[in-house]
Amino acid sequence: MRSHHLRAAGGGSAVEDLRTELQTVGTAIQGGRLNYNHTHHYSNISHWNISYDGNDFYVTDGGGDMYDAGNYTYVITDNWTSSSWSGGGNTEQGSNYNTYNATTVTSALGTYSNISEYKIVAGGYGTTSNPTGNSNHDTAGTLIMAATAGNYNNASSSMKLGFAHKGNLGADGSGTTSDRTLYNGSTINGFTVYAYDISTYQAGDPVVCNLYMFVGHPSWGTQFGTISNYFNTYTDENSRGYWMTGVQNNVLAITALIAADTSSNAHDRHSDSMLTPIVDDILLDIKNEFGY
Repeated sequence: MRSHHLRAAGGGSAVEDLRTELQTVGTAIQGGRLNYNHTHHYSNISHWNISYDGNDFYVTDGGGDMYDAGNYTYVITDNWTSSSWSGGGNTEQGSNYNTYNATTVTSALGTYSNISEYKIVAGGYGTTSNPTGNSNHDTAGTLIMAATAGNYNNASSSMKLGFAHKGNLGADGSGTTSDRTLYNGSTINGFTVYAYDISTYQAGDPVVCNLYMFVGHPSWGTQFGTISNYFNTYTDENSRGYWMTGVQNNVLAITALIAADTSSNAHDRHSDSMLTPIVDDILLDIKNEFGY
């Protein structure tokens, strides 16, 4: 586990509480998620057409045995112990898995005492016209979800905000899981962004790549806390996540399941030059929706 001590994004706050503006983020990612893939920037590189063959909160297989019931997506609101990361589809530390058909803002699911303070919105599970229908990556676009606790802040170092994933990857212990920093406080399209990926690759299956982002803006008066991460190196485990602790305000957390390259490097890890344009696209869509 690593920790990253971060600075605050400067500027006055025109947005008092980002939770009231989260639907704007939802509109942006729902409209843009068809382009959140490699081929949008590299036309000669096709991506793996992930089958969303479970339901709106997990992937059963995904095709090519890239999952055996995985991509359960949790909002981290409380401390997860080391035992919390195994398995999937159940409640851990007061958090439940969340649905990708939540295209309107709702509270994160779970029994944590302050769970109602954490709001989520997703890009949809099916097509734009039918966002709650079962589909696949090429038809429906990337699975993507955003969360914020807005200006909720109990001034306690125990406050947490982030995303975690659990389940079975289907890699059967082969290959490698590792993390990588894509942006570390960079200014992209006017936003301050910290972006990371955790990927499992070289397992003879399609690459599984989970993207994690923490985003701030001067117009939000964002204050960042400290970012940590966890991932299980045993490649059959989909246990992974990034979260922020400590004093923080108006931080936007985003996670996305990125479709794998299916060129001659199909089972190798994505290069950061393939992933950072996807981060940039997400931020540009949000920028355009907010109008700044």
